[in-house]
Amino acid sequence: MRLTDGVLRTVTDTTLFLCFFTLASFGKSKTSIGAHRTFDEVQDVMSDFNYDTIKRALIQLHKKKLVTYQRGHLPETLAITREGKQRLQELFPAYKTHRAWDNRIYLVTYDIPQTQKKERELLRFFLKRLDSAMLQESVWIIPFDPRETLRSFIEDHNLSAVVIVSDMGKDAAIGNESLPSLICRIYKLDALNERYKEFLDMSQRKNFRNPFLITKYLSILRDDPQLPFALLPKGWLGGLAYHRYQTLCDNSLK
Repeated sequence: MRLTDGVLRTVTDTTLFLCFFTLASFGKSKTSIGAHRTFDEVQDVMSDFNYDTIKRALIQLHKKKLVTYQRGHLPETLAITREGKQRLQELFPAYKTHRAWDNRIYLVTYDIPQTQKKERELLRFFLKRLDSAMLQESVWIIPFDPRETLRSFIEDHNLSAVVIVSDMGKDAAIGNESLPSLICRIYKLDALNERYKEFLDMSQRKNFRNPFLITKYLSILRDDPQLPFALLPKGWLGGLAYHRYQTLCDNSLK
């Protein structure tokens, strides 16, 4: 299992993340010992990478002004800059504690010829970003009214697309399949819930470091459409996993 799976895809971002939590766990020490220990901790956790790789990552972080240090082979002082903290915020998805919903489900259908493959892919990518799920080819489902957002997107990108948004009402169902079953199937919630369960089980064991567990959780959250709570299946573990994640963060920053 790699620390970078799912959320931290570069050595530089991973090093920044580990520097942040390591410095925090040392009380944000500005001493030379703290800086050396930071490097050692980062190297220990990032066992997939060698000394020189991590050293180059720190140099890149300094060039990008994401960390600051004074001088020496290993920096005598090391701190995360404001820009570095902003970068970390950009990397991590946020858990939505409040999810307003009008109790309606919407279908999005579109007609774009195969010859306009670039436009089709652009629209599909945007629909995924809206947390829509594909019901079948060119038919997507979403629990939020996407009309204004889609209209702006099509105008901004000059798409010659015919897009139809249909309001399925409050008791939407397709064929003999109930709405909860449909949502669970097309959003693959069972598989996502298994990943949350795995994270919770791992967090109970002592052989996993907090930074690894934190990135493990964030990689799951990034794939979570964060649907309205009323649409989630019974036994959903997303909320419990979020509280466990908060505990891990609090413990890391003490």
